[in-house]
Amino acid sequence: MVKEFGSSFFDILTEGLSDQVYAVRPIGEGQFVYVFFNKAACRKTELTEDVIGKTIQEALAQEHAELLTEKYNQVLATKKVVVYRDSYEKNKETFHSETTLTPLFDEKDGIYLIVAAVKDVTDQLKAEQELKQIWTELFKNKKRYESLFRDNPDAVLSCDLSGYILNCNPQVTELIGYTSVEIKGRPVSELFEEESLENFSENYEWVLHGASKFARLSLKHKEGYFIPVSVKISPIMMNHEVEGIYVIFHDLTDQIESERKLYESEERFRVIAENANDLITLLNHQGKILYASPSYKRIVGFTEEDYVNKIFLYHIHPDDRESYNEIVTTSIKDGKPFTIENRHLTESGEYIWLESKGTPVFDKNKQLKHMVVLSRDISEQKSQQEKLEYDALHDHLTGLPNRRLLRSKLNDVLHSDNHLAIFMLDIDNFKHINDTYGHDAGDAVIVEFGMRIQSSLNDKDTVARMGGDEFILLIVNRSEQEVIQLAEEIKKQMHHEWDIIAENLNVTTSIGITFVENNRESELQLMKQADVALYEAKKKGKDGFCIFHSV
Repeated sequence: MVKEFGSSFFDILTEGLSDQVYAVRPIGEGQFVYVFFNKAACRKTELTEDVIGKTIQEALAQEHAELLTEKYNQVLATKKVVVYRDSYEKNKETFHSETTLTPLFDEKDGIYLIVAAVKDVTDQLKAEQELKQIWTELFKNKKRYESLFRDNPDAVLSCDLSGYILNCNPQVTELIGYTSVEIKGRPVSELFEEESLENFSENYEWVLHGASKFARLSLKHKEGYFIPVSVKISPIMMNHEVEGIYVIFHDLTDQIESERKLYESEERFRVIAENANDLITLLNHQGKILYASPSYKRIVGFTEEDYVNKIFLYHIHPDDRESYNEIVTTSIKDGKPFTIENRHLTESGEYIWLESKGTPVFDKNKQLKHMVVLSRDISEQKSQQEKLEYDALHDHLTGLPNRRLLRSKLNDVLHSDNHLAIFMLDIDNFKHINDTYGHDAGDAVIVEFGMRIQSSLNDKDTVARMGGDEFILLIVNRSEQEVIQLAEEIKKQMHHEWDIIAENLNVTTSIGITFVENNRESELQLMKQADVALYEAKKKGKDGFCIFHSV
């Protein structure tokens, strides 16, 4: 026997486990032979090692043998684990056990061995019996029983600490269809919809520690549908110890239905609307405004009366009307809510940004009853969003386009038929200005430098600060002669008096220019060409410009 199972397996089962473990082998015709049992089995029964090799019928009393044979045959038939409770006698004392039969399969999917693990549940059953006795004493108190069970309009269950149902009142049958006989002894968790189980289990654990809990869950009716209920779970205390659990269900079906009807009713809608901070609009099936909330006066300046019987696009910005009309039409067609941002006219003549959320409401014939549109003022958010977008694309010091925006504009031009010249500029001897007058003065020079460049350009051109004192110009649709004239103009702009930080401050610029002869050059290539031209301009003595020519 030891060789067959291995010494480590044998040692664990004989020495390491307090539960009884048996192994039997099926030999056909409903016969099973003991091949192993551990020391715990010897201690808790009258079996000896002489039983090894004998059949169950040979080793046990007939009644016990018939029960075990039935259970083992059940394992053979189902090829699944079987769990059952049993009892046995030792020293004239009855012990109760819970047995788990586990089949072991050979390579051909046949069962060559069945392992029985027997757990002593005597103490557990004794505790359950004691708890039942406590319940018996509790139920002798007629007033308490009638108030909680018989006279309670809600369904009430009593459970043991393991969650098994001990008793219930008639309202339970009215609520879920099961009689008391059908649910006694079942886990209370079986009564809940699967999605409610976790919530119930968490609350049940708290109650086991003496706290009462409330939850909103779903029960399963005997016929298969679900019932919404509020659940109160309370401990049954005896001598400051939790001895059991009350579970009280209150049917919420009527309440939820009333809430739904109330929610859909115009009366409740008006109560909410009249106290709302957002704009609330009710449209009929023709798209006309049936109702506008008083908040219109506060937010847009017009009274609610100004909107009634107007088409829903009333006071919507002309550029937003087509998209607004389209999304409302689609919402009604598909029966789904929508969200859209739009501009709305105010009494001052200005437009504010609104975020509008519309929900179509249909009758039982699936015909549109009305549409509810909730709108909130998002002008501040839009302003912040626009500022963030602007800051992401512009230099924080000069307000000019930054490298990111320049790349976008350059990409657009390169994918168009426009002619393009690229200027790369920097301030001659800028380090000397910074070192002499300080960084604040240097920043002021950079800002003025950018403004003077910008004053020489037209609306199609772009000036961007790349960082430090380096600037890039995109000059669109100008001839080479016009580009040269522009470079001269920028030079002259720098020769004008600079009085922002010191008298007689001399600021000049060097310019590198490249022309995009075809749109095959990459951004990097074009920037390198302009940089080479700038380098040549500085070599010639600064305060000048140079045009890149490919070799």
